[in-house]
Amino acid sequence: MIRKIDLIMPPRSLYGVLHDFTFCMSKALERIGIQTRILSIDKEKPNLFLADLYKNPPDCTLSFNGLLPDKNGHFLSDVSGIPHIACIVDAFHRFGQLIHSTNTIITSGDQFDQQMFLNANFKKALFMPHAADSDSLKPVTNAKKDYEFDILCIGSFTLDILKKEWQKDYPEEISKTFDQAAETILSDKPVSSLQALLDSINQTGNLAALESYNFYRMLDQLERYINTTCLFDLIQELKNLKIHFVGRGSEIYWEAFGKPANMTYQKEVTFPVARELMAKSKAIVHAVPSIRYGGHERIFEGISAGALLLSNPNAFLRENFQNGESILFYDWNNLNGFSDLVSEMLENDSRRLSIVKNGQQIVKDKHTWDQRAAKLLSDVENFL
Repeated sequence: MIRKIDLIMPPRSLYGVLHDFTFCMSKALERIGIQTRILSIDKEKPNLFLADLYKNPPDCTLSFNGLLPDKNGHFLSDVSGIPHIACIVDAFHRFGQLIHSTNTIITSGDQFDQQMFLNANFKKALFMPHAADSDSLKPVTNAKKDYEFDILCIGSFTLDILKKEWQKDYPEEISKTFDQAAETILSDKPVSSLQALLDSINQTGNLAALESYNFYRMLDQLERYINTTCLFDLIQELKNLKIHFVGRGSEIYWEAFGKPANMTYQKEVTFPVARELMAKSKAIVHAVPSIRYGGHERIFEGISAGALLLSNPNAFLRENFQNGESILFYDWNNLNGFSDLVSEMLENDSRRLSIVKNGQQIVKDKHTWDQRAAKLLSDVENFL
């Protein structure tokens, strides 16, 4: 039975998201009676970390997006004998090495990614979506509130990928596979990005692509393209509303739309600061169609902060939220009129806050790190 878990802090994290996840998971585990420590690894002095670990060994360790093997291919969990839970937040193929560890349990934020590990005959793979910190929940009320932003858009921004960079990287027949795969994913068919690309390669007879090019680079390009396309087209529809962009490259979108007065931007902020910005916003834009069955932290944290979520749908989100009742989904294939609906929501506090309240109850009941921690412990016990 698990009584103690050491959480290992990721060495780096864009905007500090993984660090925040680590603190949230630690608090959630403590609330259900698990003793935790948060340890950091100093690459210059790794022996200090090992000394802390072995001095009072835990029942298992846990890390977000780790731990990968050392340069000799050795996994800490295999060498130490202490089971490790690797909570993968990013694309699964970047962590494929983990299947070679005999003492690692993997969680994936997208159920399709979990299935990829299972298909590789790695049986200790679980599905664990992102979540919200229960301490960050800000219940909405009918009291008058001054909002700083109408629509908040947080992320890393680029437009270069919209030029379809693969057209210069690959022959024409290979480029067609990207177009077909992107069309499949953006049509909201229940298929992973990897499967869509493989199917497209097979259907177009371009099996040579798997031998002549880096398939995972192709997959990264495809996912960046569909995420950027989805967001850009959504902003194109909402361009006459007040939008505040936050993140690396945010000025690119402001410039792309002609530097309008109704659009503002600021550089990247830490995740705790992002939470504060969410709480000052009426609505939040979310566009990550590369997650095929799962939920991004921005969805759960945004709703917790009291904002209306404007999100692309997937099967997981549809199962957990109701369009127009606890979230606002948009159809990338039919955005016409969505701007009018959002504008109405921004003006109608009563209707918007009713949706947010319903969403907050769902997040509170099902999608905090407290629920993730409890289910994770139950599932992990089956592998120990």
